[in-house]
Amino acid sequence: MKIKLLYLFFLLPLMSLGQQADNDELTFIGLQHDFAGVTLNYRKANIENKADNDKSLVIYLHGGSSCGTDNTTQMKEPGIDSIANYLICNNKHAVFVVPQCPDRNKGWGGIVKNVKALLDFTVQTEGIDKSRIYIFGGSMGGTGTWKMLSIYPDYFAGAMPCAANPKGMSAENVATTPVYNVMGLDDKIMNGDVRAIAEDFISQLQALGDDVVYETVPGWTHEETCIQSYTTQRLDWVFAHSRQTSDGIILNSNLQKEMPYNFWYTLQGERILHPTSKGIYIYNGKKVVF
Repeated sequence: MKIKLLYLFFLLPLMSLGQQADNDELTFIGLQHDFAGVTLNYRKANIENKADNDKSLVIYLHGGSSCGTDNTTQMKEPGIDSIANYLICNNKHAVFVVPQCPDRNKGWGGIVKNVKALLDFTVQTEGIDKSRIYIFGGSMGGTGTWKMLSIYPDYFAGAMPCAANPKGMSAENVATTPVYNVMGLDDKIMNGDVRAIAEDFISQLQALGDDVVYETVPGWTHEETCIQSYTTQRLDWVFAHSRQTSDGIILNSNLQKEMPYNFWYTLQGERILHPTSKGIYIYNGKKVVF
């Protein structure tokens, strides 16, 4: 699958643009906009499926070597091609955005609110289904993915940080999002000390009832982990999740099996892992009849 770059730069106000894609080529248009006081360059592609009314939003955060302001370098990362190819082959109705971090020294952690503003803007202008927002990233982008989950709980439907360090993140906040984490055992950057931090953090997420997968791959270096992690099987896992955002009471006898990754509460405010008897519970801030 070929990725085609189209240079269309806009300052305020930003116009909503579309493009067509087929199974052989996907066009990413270049955009520039002020988000929460910082001008971000980013790429956007639309994967159309008129039979699907639920449009997803997918964001990829690149690694440190792709920082800059040319709005091109970040598109060289193979993970983008893998995710785009998956969206097309699986006929997903989605918008795929790839911002470029302007300052490697600050990293994604220095512009989390600006990235969030980009996502909110895209949700509003593209008619995104808020229950289907997904985030991916490798290396610095993977750590940035952990950061976004930590700062913005209950926002993403699924996440996949690869070759990344979750040190300093809030486990309680991250545990509101299903996460698939991949680490390479021959990674000299995310070495054994970092993997120990990741393993401890994953254990905290599991204890909080998060739906989380931690996978280590023998022989994979840092680069290989960032490149090869985005397999169909792993992406299937991430995109199988969605977040309940509708108001009111949800009637679903299979809800426990479908959404095991958020917190359940009794009407008395007691947090439980899953309902064990019929009744009314609070799930993701909504009343649920189980």
